Amino acid sequence: MQTITSAGPLLNIYLGNELSAQINHSLDPTAYKVFPPRTTPGDYGTFAVIDGALYAPSFAQHGGSATGSIGSYTAFTPVSQTTPSGSGTIASPYQVVTQVQAGSTGIAITQTDSYVTGNDYFRTDITFTNSGPADKAVLVYRALDCYLGASDSGYGTAVGGTVSCSINPNNNPLGRSITLHPLTGQSKYRQDNYNQIWARIGTHQPFDNRCVLCTTRADNGIGLSWELTVPAGDSVTISHLSLFSPSGILPLTMAKTVTPSDA
Repeated sequence: MQTITSAGPLLNIYLGNELSAQINHSLDPTAYKVFPPRTTPGDYGTFAVIDGALYAPSFAQHGGSATGSIGSYTAFTPVSQTTPSGSGTIASPYQVVTQVQAGSTGIAITQTDSYVTGNDYFRTDITFTNSGPADKAVLVYRALDCYLGASDSGYGTAVGGTVSCSINPNNNPLGRSITLHPLTGQSKYRQDNYNQIWARIGTHQPFDNRCVLCTTRADNGIGLSWELTVPAGDSVTISHLSLFSPSGILPLTMAKTVTPSDA
């Protein structure tokens, strides 16, 4: 695991060498933003369905996890992970690059996590490279079990392709929230009970653009999914932002930034 450490407001971004993560925000420095709230990394990560099999972080090897409803999966094989680079500025953000393999599928994954000091969000770019002789279908997810405001329960909201756990129903009035914001188009989202988020991934089906518990207080989670085709001998990249907002407002720098998928 490598850790991006800064003056905040994201004090620590913990990044597992198998594409898991945990976040420490200055508003709740002793209760991290992803369940389990004292475990690094936590129940947040990258998942991929390739050749009918689900690949995921090795949650069973963490200090604790509530991802049991995901069912059967194969842990990504770690290849390499850089130490944090950069100075935390816009010109030189902090960065960690993590490389894994998805079993013997011929798909290699390179994930770059970047953070600029002063932001309530960080960026994740994920590149899928196909070394095989045929095109590959890849269903990729980014999903997490929210622990917002030092609480395991909350509401949700979905606006313009983004999906959030929020402290208020439908984020009204505006308040603290955890948001996944796609930068690559053709994504789908879901907000639901955390068990249902993992179970949906376990069915190998994309998310379905539903905010199931937007007005019901629950132990919830959120996720994004993309359906990709990675050509033989080529690569496809998807990107998104993870926002931990004290106000429930998307910064202007996050608005209108979605680009088409390469799929």
